[in-house]
Amino acid sequence: MDEVPHGIHTARGKGLKMSENLNHLVNKNAKGRRPQFLGTKAEEHLMSMTMALMQELAVTRERVDTLERVLEQKGILTKPEINSFTPDANAEIERQAAHGKLIASVMRSMEQEVHALKEQAAPDASQLHVVDDEQVA
Repeated sequence: MDEVPHGIHTARGKGLKMSENLNHLVNKNAKGRRPQFLGTKAEEHLMSMTMALMQELAVTRERVDTLERVLEQKGILTKPEINSFTPDANAEIERQAAHGKLIASVMRSMEQEVHALKEQAAPDASQLHVVDDEQVA
């Protein structure tokens, strides 16, 4: 069996890097209604966001572990040197951009919900239910 290089995802035989494949999936809009398994949409969004964060964290930890092991094996850097690293201004800008992409990925389910709500026509007055003070109490 051929060995798959680290960080390569071969789903659908495309041989895409995992991050490229994930970006493609994250940016794809699902057709139809999203299935709901929990009590409320808010719970569904929180679950979706949690799952996205878990996926991002797992991939990130694997890549960091790989980099640290390779750097140490080659005698380039030790873990204490890595831990004491301070990024320059350029690295900070790049990190902020990466943070923005991560936030967009995690918030994707809520963004899709807002997009779906905007596409729905506003109800006309006959469809609105007016709550009076007695019903609130």
